[in-house]
Amino acid sequence: MEKLKKFLVEDWVVTFLSIPLLIIAGCATLLPKDAFKISSDLLQAESWINIGALFVTALVVLYVGNRLLSRPLKGLFWSFVVVFAVSMLAQLTAKIGFIKAWGFEAVFFSVIFGLIIRNLFHIPDWLKPAIQGEFFIKIGVVCLGATILFRDFLAAGSLALIQGYVVDVKDKGDVNMLLFRKDTTSGESGIISVAAWAAGEGQDTPDMKKMTDDLKGTFVACVVIVRKKEKDGRLYTNYDLKYLIRPPKEKAS
Repeated sequence: MEKLKKFLVEDWVVTFLSIPLLIIAGCATLLPKDAFKISSDLLQAESWINIGALFVTALVVLYVGNRLLSRPLKGLFWSFVVVFAVSMLAQLTAKIGFIKAWGFEAVFFSVIFGLIIRNLFHIPDWLKPAIQGEFFIKIGVVCLGATILFRDFLAAGSLALIQGYVVDVKDKGDVNMLLFRKDTTSGESGIISVAAWAAGEGQDTPDMKKMTDDLKGTFVACVVIVRKKEKDGRLYTNYDLKYLIRPPKEKAS
């Protein structure tokens, strides 16, 4: 037990508490769409469900953290209700049209509201148990730091092999869009669009656009870079041509 006590300090506790939060984030695709997302439209029941889920999650983290750090639990609930309400106010403020256009985020308004309350009003003792800014900031730092490598990995993309019949090649300026039909036995098979980019000026890379000009009507295999991109709340998959494998041309008899 003595060896375990050295881990019951705030730095280690927030690290342990961040692990389940990261697991939840990693399983985001299994959760309902827009789960934990705070909408500016509070007239929808879904908005309040998400707010409730976020409230319970944060409250559990705070309770467990206080328990492990041997901090008092008395009065923690109602104190946290007020702190959470201020954070929600910051979230909603950041979603106002002209404020959002300027790029101000909820964190900025959380700090501003906190400074105003701390300096202009007296903080009663019953409100102090949940005012643990350093505790929550450390959890945020751990979670954000853990997602940097994963986010960079997604941005860099992963490799995949695609083979199929090239239905069409569409010239889009500096890129050819190859329309693949993966299942050549079915005319109703889904189409995959692969981008074959021209070599940029000064780049020592193959000119994929030039290499794919005559691929229409042929069966080829290619290695592509798969990238996930979010736009307008929807997740899209982009395929960029990396290597091309085409059958040899038949010799004229």
